[in-house]
Parts: sequence; C-alpha cells; structure tokens
Amino acid sequence: MDGDAVKDTLLCSYWERWGALMCSVKSSRFGEVETNRGCDRIGVLGHKTNGLSDLVCNRHTVLAFDGVRYGRE
Repeated sequence: MDGDAVKDTLLCSYWERWGALMCSVKSSRFGEVETNRGCDRIGVLGHKTNGLSDLVCNRHTVLAFDGVRYGRE
C-alpha cells in the first residue's frame, strides 16, 4: 500500500447492524490509518495519494490519504 518492500495490511470488520465494512490500513511507514467509512465493498486502486494507495468505497467513492486518514477525494 505504501510502496516499500514491507507488507502492509487492509483490515476490515463487518458491522452487521448496518451491513457495512469498517476498515483500516496498517502501513509500515504510516502506522494504522482509519478509513472512517462504512462501505458495502472496498478495493485498492493502482494510484497513490501522499504515499498510500487510494481506496474505492462501494462502487464510485474514492478515498485518498491526506497524511493522517483516508477521506473522500
């Protein structure tokens, strides 16, 4: 996710009440980064913002890293 040689992880839990995924990225460079979004589905995009891969929430919402957390692009 951050482009170095160390594995990063995308961790998600399912919020059953709302039927949504709550996710965070564990980056070797930036630590744990929250998305603060409930998504029906989430994916990793090929381009990066501020050193971390952008995410897609649901089908069309792009989440970009602002240096602290993920938010809408």
